[in-house]
Amino acid sequence: MNNKSPIRCCWREDLEASRNLTPQQKNGFTMLLGWFENFRLRKTLSPGREAAVLFWRTEVLHDGKEREQWQLDQWAEAMAWYLNWFRACQHKGGDHRSIPERMRDASDTFGMRRGLARRTRLSYGSWIARYGAFAKTANAAMDPAVASEFLGWIVKEQQCSYATQKIALNSLAFFFKGTSDNLIPRKWSPISSTLCWFET
Repeated sequence: MNNKSPIRCCWREDLEASRNLTPQQKNGFTMLLGWFENFRLRKTLSPGREAAVLFWRTEVLHDGKEREQWQLDQWAEAMAWYLNWFRACQHKGGDHRSIPERMRDASDTFGMRRGLARRTRLSYGSWIARYGAFAKTANAAMDPAVASEFLGWIVKEQQCSYATQKIALNSLAFFFKGTSDNLIPRKWSPISSTLCWFET
């Protein structure tokens, strides 16, 4: 029996390691693909060509902003790079989910185990995914200082209401379930053990 875990694919890491792209191209690709990833998370879309086409039509071409041709050309190259990367991951049987998706899925599994209502799981999962996008890496997501930065960011930069802030805080508390009051995760807390498989 083969119990080997699937290869974890990360487009950010592979993009940074690409030898055939300039630093300027990498910066432009990262911006566009981060935008695309956030779009997919909001819409709960699976990665692939269909999501890319919808993103291009609704976000790039029809958001009311004029785009320079060089931007469109670079962004088209970025999407082509991503779709090639995605096909390579599929071919190798790799896990192509982003860190936010892994965190959201793990929290949903933990929520089902604890009997949380679907609506609550979706709410928590949405905020945990946003936190994952903010943290960018699994190691950073497990850092309580990054969690504090995220909570401060939604207050100062996003200007979320008190009720929304409370939901975000509850979501992060759920993410660090079994931890101390200041969100310092214990190594083998229930949620940490659920998430440990995607740590870098």
